[in-house]
Amino acid sequence: MKWQTLNKINYPPTPFNSNDTISFKCGTRIYGQCLIPPNDNLVFNSYGTGARPVIDGSTDTLTCMEITKSNINVKGIKFVNGHSADIGFDGYGSYPTNIIIDQI
Repeated sequence: MKWQTLNKINYPPTPFNSNDTISFKCGTRIYGQCLIPPNDNLVFNSYGTGARPVIDGSTDTLTCMEITKSNINVKGIKFVNGHSADIGFDGYGSYPTNIIIDQI
């Protein structure tokens, strides 16, 4: 399934389970949206050949990824033109833990 926006991830009816991997195709660029992991224990990565997929905040003030869940692993995705990631309060009294963002 090919998605052009992050809406299916950010606002699921798409169910994601603990330890699911969500992959973005190399060479793609998503503009002006923030990636918001919907639950704990997810991996975000890339597949295919070519340049890493890009999440482009489009402005210096937009956050490219907002993390309020724990055990999130991001690898092989490039964040540009915005804050790479904001790690924030989950609203229930705790902050997320075990966040890995690998932009090598």
